[in-house]
Amino acid sequence: MQQKFFIKRFAELGDRETVPNDTQVTGDVSYEQGYTYDYQRDQASDPLAKPIERSKLNAILHDMTEALQQYQVLGTPEWITKADNGGKAYPYAKCARVRYRAKDTDPWEVYESLIDNNIAVPTNAKKWARMVSEVASQEQAIAGTDNSTIMTPLRVAQATINKQPTLGYIPVQQGTGIDQKSNAIKIGWSEEGRLKATVDNTDQGNFIFDNQLANYASIDYADKHYLKPEVADNRYLTPQQGNSRYIRREELTFPEPKSDHYVLPGGLIFQWGYIKEPNPYGTVIKYPIAFPHAVFSLVATGADGENHGSDRETVPNDTQITGDVSYEQGYTYDYQRDQATDPLAKPIERTKLNAVFHDITGELQQYQTTGTPIWATKADNDGQQFPYTQCARVLYRAEETDHWAVYESLVDNNTATPSDADKWRRIVSAIASEEQARAGTDNNTIMTPLRVKQAIAASSSHRKTPLMLIHHFNRQTGQYYGSNDATEDPQHKGRWLIPAFATDTPLPEGPPSGAYIWCNGEWIIDFTIIKQQKHAAAMTEFEVRMKKAIAENIGKADAMAAGLLEGVDKALFKAWAAYQVALRGVINAPNFPEEIHWPTEPDEHAIAQEFATAK
Repeated sequence: MQQKFFIKRFAELGDRETVPNDTQVTGDVSYEQGYTYDYQRDQASDPLAKPIERSKLNAILHDMTEALQQYQVLGTPEWITKADNGGKAYPYAKCARVRYRAKDTDPWEVYESLIDNNIAVPTNAKKWARMVSEVASQEQAIAGTDNSTIMTPLRVAQATINKQPTLGYIPVQQGTGIDQKSNAIKIGWSEEGRLKATVDNTDQGNFIFDNQLANYASIDYADKHYLKPEVADNRYLTPQQGNSRYIRREELTFPEPKSDHYVLPGGLIFQWGYIKEPNPYGTVIKYPIAFPHAVFSLVATGADGENHGSDRETVPNDTQITGDVSYEQGYTYDYQRDQATDPLAKPIERTKLNAVFHDITGELQQYQTTGTPIWATKADNDGQQFPYTQCARVLYRAEETDHWAVYESLVDNNTATPSDADKWRRIVSAIASEEQARAGTDNNTIMTPLRVKQAIAASSSHRKTPLMLIHHFNRQTGQYYGSNDATEDPQHKGRWLIPAFATDTPLPEGPPSGAYIWCNGEWIIDFTIIKQQKHAAAMTEFEVRMKKAIAENIGKADAMAAGLLEGVDKALFKAWAAYQVALRGVINAPNFPEEIHWPTEPDEHAIAQEFATAK
């Protein structure tokens, strides 16, 4: 991945203070107004000056990285409820896509809005369309009963190849074609022994066949031979000196392009290249070959997502014992201390702030230009493969020379490589060309009604004998492992040879996802799997909460045991310790994870005020 993968949301365990959406009359920061002029005033002399509060800056960056993290791991945002949008249904634009499920036990589905200002629930079929991305199997195509998968030229060909005409011969459609009228077409044998055509009452003359063209030179033959100079000079071409004035057609073909330049037959040269690392001014860049005359045009561009000319210092993911900024902790209390009097005070380093905003804007640029995040490798996620959820979509290519493709996760907690067809499916979205539809061999494009019509027409024009599809299975386990067309019995036309451990019985439909099991003749949701997924999600939340609680009391246990903690510090230690016990109680409850009631975090401000009031 070229951009920053947000393993941790900014200030995930740090102090955050909610930033309001609407403009504040006090001049405080808000999402609508941003940082007002009060934050630019002189802190030393202007009583209206406001400092940039680290807890609010933490909150803003946390909100941004949280939204980007969802985009990175899901590819498609979750549907916005009224509760998410301040009590109002969000009006989606036409073609907007969302992830949605009506209940927690339902599998996720991707929907696309059919109208503008769409405030309906995605299950409203008149205003939303469920996205179909799975390609039909050969068996589904032949059966013609499934309505939740898409067809490719190959599948249409397999579905129509057994449709034998009932007339005993292939009929020819008369008229009704493109730019055709309903005239009567008559073909017959003439007295001269020639095949002739008549349209209505107009004679169209004789048909021409290959044997009647035997004495005519082909175009390929003419192209590969020179004209006689005396004939060419006198009839067709301007007289020149020497036989070089006559050029064969093959001499005008374009050469194969090189990896870094392209020389056209007329002498025009294209060259290109790139520099991986930033270079100082005055750096000389050499082209692959020398220009023989002059440079017509020179273009240089910066790489996408790069912050050229700006200093950046990497910000670590995990909490730093030095109190420095990190994605996990955000800006710590040290950044709030008085710069003039407190030796522990830290300034907000512009290079690290540059890096944070570079990570955010780089990932936003990736979203704006591709709409789909790049698959996160182990290297992107601190050595651990990221577990993608069901319906998450990513861009992936195995090698840099491969083309990018979009893949969709079929299961939750998916740590497999997208090339694993059991856990991922490649999204097919390009519409087949007419040639692909007629050929019926491509399995990487989708069919429209027009393309299906063209494919059926092509199939009818050359169909000879219907085929039978047979399926092979393991003789010990009974598991299917392949399908192919049966061989026709050479001694009995219309009868098919079915080998041992094969059958012509159509295969059963596969499970919709990994959360289904086969029971009583149908696929049903396995609630054991659903429970396991729910348990895993709850434990992730528990670990985040517990990690924060431990971080609050880290290094204080010995001081507490020795009686060195007093007042507010002692009360806070006990509050966070009690919070850890309460967290343990939640996951040890008999009805976990069906019912979860997370304890409220200790209110440090309230505890401090309580002690101040008591004094």
